[in-house]
Amino acid sequence: MEEIFKIHCNKCGTDTIHKIFVAHSERRNIHEIIDYRNYEFWEDVTAVIYRCGGCGEFLFKKYRIWCEDGPDFPEKDVIVLPERNISVLKTPDRFQHVPSHIISLYREIIDAAVKEMVILCSAGIRAIIEAICNDKGIEGATVDNNLDKNLRGKIMGLCEKGYLTLKHAKSLLYHKFIGDKALHELRNHTKEELVAAIDIIAHTLDSVYELDNKVNSWNETNEKKVK
Repeated sequence: MEEIFKIHCNKCGTDTIHKIFVAHSERRNIHEIIDYRNYEFWEDVTAVIYRCGGCGEFLFKKYRIWCEDGPDFPEKDVIVLPERNISVLKTPDRFQHVPSHIISLYREIIDAAVKEMVILCSAGIRAIIEAICNDKGIEGATVDNNLDKNLRGKIMGLCEKGYLTLKHAKSLLYHKFIGDKALHELRNHTKEELVAAIDIIAHTLDSVYELDNKVNSWNETNEKKVK
């Protein structure tokens, strides 16, 4: 029976059925002397070309498997070309006014999601929320006459300063917990959860950075028309 795999296709813009077009695997035997005893290890290095069953596009994948990582034998040092993207997400180059260090974080969390590095992606989502608050000088929010300086307070501070609506802030709070659980409980979230969280981050970048510049540009244009 022919093996089929569900892989994201950049051209189709979604996960599609891929079949192996050609594959090559090579086993490397490695000998090591430990405490005067000879031990034998092995690793399999595999290169595969897949073909999308939808559009016919090809992708190349290379990885290795190390014998000491059994019984699950996870794939290591994975290379996929062309790199996969997530078509539903706003790409970093679509933002014109977001600071470069925050765009770098945004690019990294998308890359982590594509490569399904769940813990790193989740932690990055929390980190970019913190970076946005720090960039805007948000120290926290006032709760019962006290300043709440944790990340929850900072998110609500974005709301107090008018950068976000209350509904948007509450949504961001929920997705902030994704990073918390990943860091403190090592919880693996699904790719769908991560994509939804990154989409909220993209809307946050629009609200905090892009909207003001669009409004200012619109005001300047209309002022010139009035003159």
